[in-house]
Amino acid sequence: MNLHPARSLQTRLVLVLAGASLLSHLLFAVLTPTISLRFYRQELVQQRTERTANLALTYYRRTGSWQGFVFPSPARAEVGSQVSPPAQPPLLLDGQGKVLAHGPGRVSTHVDLAAVHPRPLLLAGQTVGYLVPGTPLPSAPEEQALISAMNRSILLAAVSRLLTVVVLIALLTRGVLGSLERLTLAARQFTLGQPYKPVPVRGQDEVAVLAQTFNAMQAEIARADAGRRRMLEDVAHDLGTPLTIAYGYVQAMVSGRLPPTPERLATVQDELNLMRNLVEDLRFLSLADAGELRLSREVLPPGEVLDTVFRAFAQRADRQGVTLTLAVEPGLPAISLDPTRMRQALGNLVSNALNHTARDGQVELSARALPGALEFQVRDTGSGIPADDLPHVFDRFYRVAPERGGGRTGLGLSITRSIAELHGGAVTLDSTEGVGTQATLRLGLREGPRPGDAHAPVPS
Repeated sequence: MNLHPARSLQTRLVLVLAGASLLSHLLFAVLTPTISLRFYRQELVQQRTERTANLALTYYRRTGSWQGFVFPSPARAEVGSQVSPPAQPPLLLDGQGKVLAHGPGRVSTHVDLAAVHPRPLLLAGQTVGYLVPGTPLPSAPEEQALISAMNRSILLAAVSRLLTVVVLIALLTRGVLGSLERLTLAARQFTLGQPYKPVPVRGQDEVAVLAQTFNAMQAEIARADAGRRRMLEDVAHDLGTPLTIAYGYVQAMVSGRLPPTPERLATVQDELNLMRNLVEDLRFLSLADAGELRLSREVLPPGEVLDTVFRAFAQRADRQGVTLTLAVEPGLPAISLDPTRMRQALGNLVSNALNHTARDGQVELSARALPGALEFQVRDTGSGIPADDLPHVFDRFYRVAPERGGGRTGLGLSITRSIAELHGGAVTLDSTEGVGTQATLRLGLREGPRPGDAHAPVPS
């Protein structure tokens, strides 16, 4: 496995961008001489035309006519230059296009003025003739010198540009690719089970956002892993305690140290029931997490659901000396739900309320309609939940005042939340320590089953 992927990426970036720079410079080197030479020739023709026009007008001003006028040779016109004679000779024309004088080369005696676009020769505001400049020959020594100078400049610029591109890319990618290399190393260490270490975040660009996201992912995985280990410890503890008690009683009765009285057998049965309930709760949450739990919905009046829960806990509330009441608004619309699961969810809320409500306290079950929703509420006058514990009450195996847990496993509220979410609803808790707690399970009102609802048997 390549241990330095960032270096390989940096090399590829340098090569690609340097190649792109060289290609663009090559195109520049091909086009620039052609374009520059064309402008150079145009400028040369313009300069020669102006000099020739000045010489011609000086001659006409001195002699008063064009008789005897001769175009100067290139050697006399440009002292010290080695410019070749023109490819087409310059012409001096009158107003009718008649050739009055011309440079070296064969020409006709008459030229169409519209075809050659001559330069008018003005003297005292009057046109005294027309000048047609000659066309210089290509590849003259001066042009060759110009092209050679441009090629040297282009080559020097290409080398400078390539070095600049390489240096800048190396500097710019060093930080980015360094961050990516740190991310790769952190990911490799994390997959090998090494302790979680946040990746340093530098800047606010896309790589910094990636590092922040990676740190958040690592933290979430570490938190989930810690929760999983804690859950396994809690499961081992919650199963180990009743198992130890039941095993001790059974072993003592089998060995004859204790007689198998109905009371002792009932204790063993209670411990076994506690283990069975824990296994069923874990199975329920496992199915819910995997998305394999299906609801068998029925359309029922809310009061019927609450009445079933009320009757199930009435005897327990009476034994504890707690007043259990039922309050259902009249005329509530029927709602589609899984009655078994909804009784389980509401039963967990009532059981928690009874666990934390002292004698002479009150627990009230109620239902009310809201716009587009229905709320089930369980309100108690118990000990309440401390503010520090309230954000964690839906965590699995989390218990507030475990010594008063009533033999519960710490999974009840997690199951209630899963059931509410399966119904498309939510459950919330509002509590004040020393005053009481109000649990609210809200469901949206709708007609008919949802896609994915099943009618398969649901484990109890």
